[in-house]
Amino acid sequence: MFHCLFYILIHSILWTELESTEIVPVIQPILPEKSTLNRPAFDDAERLFLAKNPELKVGIDPNRVPFGFLSQNGEFQGLSSDVLQHISSLTNLKFVPVVSRSWQEANDKLLSGELHFLEGLMLTPNRSRDYLMTRPYFQSPVVLFSSKAETPYLNMIDLNTKKVSVVQGYGSNDFMKADWPSIQQITFENTLTALRAVAQGEAVAHPASLTLGNFLIAEHRLHELHVAGETPYFINLCMGVSKHYPELHGILQKSLDTLTEQFKEELRQKWLNPGSFAQASTVKETSSERIFILLFFLALILLIYQFITIQKLKSSHSQ
Repeated sequence: MFHCLFYILIHSILWTELESTEIVPVIQPILPEKSTLNRPAFDDAERLFLAKNPELKVGIDPNRVPFGFLSQNGEFQGLSSDVLQHISSLTNLKFVPVVSRSWQEANDKLLSGELHFLEGLMLTPNRSRDYLMTRPYFQSPVVLFSSKAETPYLNMIDLNTKKVSVVQGYGSNDFMKADWPSIQQITFENTLTALRAVAQGEAVAHPASLTLGNFLIAEHRLHELHVAGETPYFINLCMGVSKHYPELHGILQKSLDTLTEQFKEELRQKWLNPGSFAQASTVKETSSERIFILLFFLALILLIYQFITIQKLKSSHSQ
């Protein structure tokens, strides 16, 4: 009797799991209704560019949750991704994300024209000189992350002559170097390694986006770190276009100009609320893993049942 129930239970679980394994995006992009889209008025040169270049290569940073990152299945997601989806709906352009090994490599590819543009850049004087920069389409405050035990509170003056971990190529580095030349900047590959440097005592603080820093601290259990203070800086997200494609700059800018305040607020609610985007980056068990775990526990129950049955039989025989 128990074996029959066991078989029925397994069959039910497997069927439920198989039904639930439909492929769906990790997070659906936010897109306005097509009927409400304010179509940009492109000029002849821009329309010709769109006709000749239906597919564009965009350089991305895969580690900037929630602005831009790669999901578990390698899909580019984040606030910037949703903005690109919006632009695609206006222009019918297809964007091909390209991940570079370093900021310098991405910069070289953009300058040579191998990449059409970079997404999610902070506007700086150097970038305005080297690229065709759009106006900022989103803003996020930069705060100071530091050790709870060592530095409960910090401001920029406190960092004079101190070591601060920064991410190579990030725009805030230029502003900080100009405003606070006595701060010693130690360069790291990404925000996570820069935060770990602070946790390990290699640096006093790390300036980073409030949302990204808090996410990485929670995701990687860097609980000894906290927000220790503010900075005068903001991450102003722009797009940097290669000077090889001046028409593209106009296309992107006109498309970005159609972003309504309602659309931006939806993006804030989706990506900038703590925990709202955690499902996009947290490692989750696959359906096969869940099935394995369920079968393991069911097999364990069966073994326990058989053990009890054998013990009862032994007891009855001894009597």
